[in-house]
Amino acid sequence: DNLTNDSGSNGRGLPNYLDGIAINPTNQKAWAVGKKDNILRGLKKDGNALIFENTVRNAIAPLNLTTNTEEVARRIDIDDHSQPSSVVYSPLGSHLFVTFQGNNRLIVLDAATGKEIARQDVGLAPQGVAIDPTTKKVFVNNFMDRSVTIFNASPMLTQGSATLTKISTLSTVTTELLTPQVLKGKQVFYNAADIRMSQDGYMSCAVCHNDGSQDGRTWDFTDRGEGLRNTTALRGRAGNGQGRVHWSANFDEIQDFEHDIREACKGQG
Repeated sequence: DNLTNDSGSNGRGLPNYLDGIAINPTNQKAWAVGKKDNILRGLKKDGNALIFENTVRNAIAPLNLTTNTEEVARRIDIDDHSQPSSVVYSPLGSHLFVTFQGNNRLIVLDAATGKEIARQDVGLAPQGVAIDPTTKKVFVNNFMDRSVTIFNASPMLTQGSATLTKISTLSTVTTELLTPQVLKGKQVFYNAADIRMSQDGYMSCAVCHNDGSQDGRTWDFTDRGEGLRNTTALRGRAGNGQGRVHWSANFDEIQDFEHDIREACKGQG
């Protein structure tokens, strides 16, 4: 995306982690959601260091299924949000329901204009959303809370209201298999909304290492003395069980990531 300038409310970037797509009932339009990696920025690439609000942003991308192209000029970047993870059209195609994994939030957009209609906080790391066309109930699957949040969207979908009312939250796990410490670690890993992790809700471990993997990108960390670095998968590494971490081996313990949290992500630590 070279059409956008980096700013406090927008940023350049290549869409990645395309985690959801919704097709309009007419089969002519669709929306895809994912993150937006600013691989165009860095001291070596364009003379500007990456900062917390333009390293990774979100992309809600309109697709024209007749021409098989993205309508890039209409792409939506919602400020202070991270990792849109799923999207669904309302039964008549008038509304878009988008979950944001990093911010524990559901946002409703006007499908025609892209304007925000409503937002509701949900459980930790929502990764799925579905609508019952009969009852007009909306269901959000909260991965890291092991729960489903249910909303009543009937006034919104039948009367044009901007109201989305929370009905209940249901537990999906009777016996948690992870230890409390490991579960807490996973919850922190995904949570960009936690101000200890990042400023303004953009950054978390999961934005580059979703599900413990890697995003396939090469980042310009020249301003940190690292140079060009591709993201490393974390699976099977056992912390620093394979030795010092980072490509330059400048971290000798996992606690050193506190530096990244405070400096690169601007979290409070």
